[in-house]
This record gives sequence, C-alpha cells and structure tokens, in this order.
Amino acid sequence: MKKVTFFIILVVFTLMFGLLSCVSADGDSKTIEMMDKTDAKIYAEIEKAVGKVDKENADLDKIIEALIEKTEKIADKMVEKAAKDGVLVEKTYIEVEIGGRIVLVDPLRVVGN
Repeated sequence: MKKVTFFIILVVFTLMFGLLSCVSADGDSKTIEMMDKTDAKIYAEIEKAVGKVDKENADLDKIIEALIEKTEKIADKMVEKAAKDGVLVEKTYIEVEIGGRIVLVDPLRVVGN
C-alpha cells in the first residue's frame, strides 16, 4: 500500500512540476529539459530510499541523511547551471514519507529569467 501511495504522489508531483516548468518559463528549453531530468533523478533517489527502508533493517536516520545530502547536491548543481543560462530556478521543498517519517526534499521549479 505504501508503494502505491508513494507512486501516485510521485506521478502527481512530477506532472505538477513539469507543467509549472513549462508554463512559468519562457527561458531556454534546454535548461527546462535539464531541470526535468534533474527532478527525475531526485524522485529516483526518493524511491531508492523508500526501497532501502522496505528491504533492509537499516538505520533510518542514515538513509534519510544520505537522501537529503544527495538531493541537495543534485539540486544545487542544477540551480548553478540554470543561473549560467540566465534562468532563475529555485528549490521547492516537498514532503515525502520515508519509514513513517516526513522528510523535506527539494525538486526544482523555474521562477523566471
């Protein structure tokens, strides 16, 4: 049940942020495409973290810490790349449940150019 709920939330956020990217940006389509790929990487990392909790008897704190560090690093790189292209991108944190805990993770959205 958790996986189905997570998948539905993932699809909704992916569509929502994808549409926001297209509607709110009249910037470089290459940057928007890179941002969408970056968001996909972030969602893949979320899914991996959820899978680790489901499969292993692992330390939940370590899984969450690793997820936050990795997603922050991915998002920061994209913000820098977009800035070089003259597109303002910001992190928009969303709540994700991992092992019964709510974690804030940072997909991206275009603010303007």
